[in-house]
Amino acid sequence: MITLKKASKEDTEHFISLGKEMHREGAFSFLPFNENRVRRGALHYIREESACAFLVFRDTECIGMHVGSLTHYFFSDALLASGLVTYVRPEFRGGRAAVLLVKEFIDWGKEKKAAEVYIGVSLGVNLEKSHKFFKHFGFNYVGGNYKLRLM
Repeated sequence: MITLKKASKEDTEHFISLGKEMHREGAFSFLPFNENRVRRGALHYIREESACAFLVFRDTECIGMHVGSLTHYFFSDALLASGLVTYVRPEFRGGRAAVLLVKEFIDWGKEKKAAEVYIGVSLGVNLEKSHKFFKHFGFNYVGGNYKLRLM
């Protein structure tokens, strides 16, 4: 059974485990992985009122995560619910896990009175599937992520 929960401080190891998998899989693998940074970041997103951290489980196995926060636009006092990480382990993609994470983030953004929800796609895997997935939720495609590696 697939379930979602709001993360608590006892869940930080799940973020580290999933973070390692995400790091290995995608466009960020050339960077060193810092477990302590993930731990501190997860705790920040768990504790802050203007942030959120969600996990998805299949029974007792943690299979996905999402973290996001509220921010202001550069040009407006309106709030933006901005996703930092949405990740589901590869063998669980195409099922309910990502659906639960994104629905929860949208609901969280509404609850916080955000004007919009923003989720970027920068891992560099399954881009066409990601595009189709987010379009299904009503997200509009408004641009891309451009990177220039300096190291």
